[in-house]
Amino acid sequence: MILFYIKEAFKGIGRAKSSFILSFLSSALAVLLINITLFTLEFSNNFQKQLKDKVTINLILDDSLPQAAVQSLRDSINNKRFAKTIQYLNKDDAAKKFIQETGEDFRKILDYNPLPASFLVVLRDEYLVQDSLDVLVRSLKSIDGIDEVVFQKDIASNLLTSINKAKIYIYSISAMLLLVSLYLVYSSVKIITNQKTIELDAMKLVGAKLSTIKIPIILLAAFIGILASITACGLFISFLMYLDNVIYKVGNYPMYILTSFIIGPLIGILAAIVALRKISLKI
Repeated sequence: MILFYIKEAFKGIGRAKSSFILSFLSSALAVLLINITLFTLEFSNNFQKQLKDKVTINLILDDSLPQAAVQSLRDSINNKRFAKTIQYLNKDDAAKKFIQETGEDFRKILDYNPLPASFLVVLRDEYLVQDSLDVLVRSLKSIDGIDEVVFQKDIASNLLTSINKAKIYIYSISAMLLLVSLYLVYSSVKIITNQKTIELDAMKLVGAKLSTIKIPIILLAAFIGILASITACGLFISFLMYLDNVIYKVGNYPMYILTSFIIGPLIGILAAIVALRKISLKI
């Protein structure tokens, strides 16, 4: 019986070549769109992470603080939940950083280093909330040995607002692409079933079971999905390899390959089941 279903499925290709090609192209496009959606989400998450890592708090240390106290203070801050990383800049490091960033060497004018030592703290993501930042800055200012807390509040606030807005747009576009891809496959499978109306009616007249009518079409949709997955996966991996060499290091190839070979047959089968749901043995 299985061989019969498979033979009938492949006969469907010969009987409706144009519909087969349309369904194949729609399925390949659907898999591509879903992979693009996943890539967009991955890229946006990585980009957001890079932006959030730039939200730092600069803790200016008291010049009179002894080195032992500096190390103790660093250990204390490093053990706090809010600190993802903490970097100590002594006075010489601060001078080098100033010269590197500004191109101005104050040592040509001054015979001493006016720049203080400091801690550069990168915050954990869960603390990048406006209310948490306000409380955190106030608590840091009260710590002995910290002379000043330098934090660009407006820039951080605008950055966080932009990130949240970007997430809304990205998820909305992703949902739209997913719906479009599913509709493309459903429409192409529907065309195939419509073209087989006469044949299906003939099968009903000779007493064919409902499964005998539906299973070959579902298998055909699954086969089209596999072909579409291979094609879409090849195109998308080529695109990722190009990005790797030119712009952006992807490195998550297995996820996209696995997604392609699951999504292609799956959406083909689901679309076929939905398209066939109204078919019954009534003539």
